[in-house]
Amino acid sequence: MNAILTTIGSRGDIQPYIALGTELQKHFETVSIVTHPWAAPIISQYGLTHIPAGPDIDIHYEARQFVAHSKSKMEGMKYALNFIFDNLHKCHKDFLKAAENADVVIGHGIAGQLEAYITGKPYVTVSIETMGLQKQFWVTGNILKEALVFLGAKVGAAMFGGPYKKFLSDYDVSVKDIQSREPYLAIVPISKEIQPISNNWKKETVVTGYFYADTPQKFSPDEKLKQFLASGEKPVLITCGSMFHEKKESRRMLSEFIKALENSDSRAILIMADIDKDDKLLDNESVILAREVPYSWLLNQVSLVVHHFGFGTTAETLRAGIPSIPIPHIMDQQQRAKQISKMGFATKPINLKGEFSGHLAKAIKDANDDKAMKDACVALAEKIQQENGRAFARQKILSYLQ
Repeated sequence: MNAILTTIGSRGDIQPYIALGTELQKHFETVSIVTHPWAAPIISQYGLTHIPAGPDIDIHYEARQFVAHSKSKMEGMKYALNFIFDNLHKCHKDFLKAAENADVVIGHGIAGQLEAYITGKPYVTVSIETMGLQKQFWVTGNILKEALVFLGAKVGAAMFGGPYKKFLSDYDVSVKDIQSREPYLAIVPISKEIQPISNNWKKETVVTGYFYADTPQKFSPDEKLKQFLASGEKPVLITCGSMFHEKKESRRMLSEFIKALENSDSRAILIMADIDKDDKLLDNESVILAREVPYSWLLNQVSLVVHHFGFGTTAETLRAGIPSIPIPHIMDQQQRAKQISKMGFATKPINLKGEFSGHLAKAIKDANDDKAMKDACVALAEKIQQENGRAFARQKILSYLQ
């Protein structure tokens, strides 16, 4: 049997499908990830087949645009929708060709859904955002709660429904056509400790636990990083993940990060893909710039993580059992940071506008001194490590196909 995983977006968007793909290799003859050409080197590290879809977009440019258009929630949502449907159009022919040769299409949200319908192939959605999941209404006696869920779904449909209908209609397919194939298996790759199961989700929806990929066998940290780690206590990790900024803004943030480290008497590994490794601001013994280091290895070497709260980085940090300091950039990251902070596994989010080094320095000190938070993170990690979300997802997919 052949499985394809269809996805668009950044490294963080693709990583869960890499993790799931390596698990599916235990059963399927071939497992291919169908996505942007730029992702080929990353996918090949994990021994998976890459099928290029659409033009070779500049993902760094796109990431900068996401940040630039996130000054307001409405602007950020509008830009995100334009990006999604523009790329679904551009990837359609490649998704369709790959689906014709597949036994199952496993898609990122709605990526690949249309192509699975056209080719008559079974479809599985993997959704890291629950807003778009198949829902049923008025199933409990709590009228107020049910009304809020119903209204929330209507608001979501108002924002997403128009572009979705237009996208389908461009290929002579309607929403009713897609719905005729429902219910399909919907997988939510989040820990049950973080994502509660809703009575309003259709029964074919399962919360599996996060998907984690093993550290690539060929990975070995460079000597400078090993020397830095061996030269003192565990450092802080500061990472912006796939978020990119204009050069002036990147250097301003870097300067603030370094001030915060100095004011908190800390040292750090820094992952900012838009910073030049020869930047003079990095002439500092307390900081080292790292590139393409698997979090599955790196997070065992650090004491806490200052991060943007992208989906993948958040999942890896929770598994590592260490506290977080949120520096969210865009809307979904802000929501995720607020949730994890409220649950006691992170400090309050820090706004990166202006001079934030004082706030960050205080947050680093507070996190290091907060025994209750550290203990809570360790206890959560123990539960998450027992879930094995990707194996559970594989079992559900195989049962669905029988």
